[in-house]
Amino acid sequence: AGTSFVLTDDGKVYSWGIGKWGQLGHPIYNHYTEMFEKPVIVDRLLPHNVVAVSTGYVHTLFLDKTGCVWVCGP
Repeated sequence: AGTSFVLTDDGKVYSWGIGKWGQLGHPIYNHYTEMFEKPVIVDRLLPHNVVAVSTGYVHTLFLDKTGCVWVCGP
């Protein structure tokens, strides 16, 4: 779906690519043109220690160390 994610050893998530549906975890301002060309940290997940990332066509799931699942996209 044109997205990439990196999960660091300390539980931070970076994402980049096509984010027009919000699936990268970043705020979107123009539904049709959101493109992130470089890795950007997903600020909303900073308080959580993410241990796994799973992507779908226009959504992404993040699992934190406590077992909570966080979702972004439509």
